[in-house]
Amino acid sequence: MKNLLLFMVVLLSLTNFSCTRKETTAKVTYIIRETSSSTPTIAVTYTSDQSGASTQIGVPSENWDSQTFELKAGQFVNMRAESSSQQYTIRMKVIVNGVVWGDKTFSNPTTSAEISGNIPVD
Repeated sequence: MKNLLLFMVVLLSLTNFSCTRKETTAKVTYIIRETSSSTPTIAVTYTSDQSGASTQIGVPSENWDSQTFELKAGQFVNMRAESSSQQYTIRMKVIVNGVVWGDKTFSNPTTSAEISGNIPVD
């Protein structure tokens, strides 16, 4: 009887453990906003897949949102924005699972800014 009770307790604890599994992926979106009256040229580099590969683009306008990428929870991600225009104020954000995870603003004479780190594991 004692062994049966012990077996049931172990089985129940294993069942509860499997129900609280953590997410293995995260939805990541990168955002650029030009908040001054100018329209600078902005180059953006960002992590774009689960292997850690980066994509680099020239942002075509002052407001840009990337597509949403499904990356690994805990994965290292990086977003870098650069501009060499005369005047600008650029705000960059990294959104993870619908929540702002990184947010930076930079302006002339600073030529670049970066947000990087490991995606949170919920």
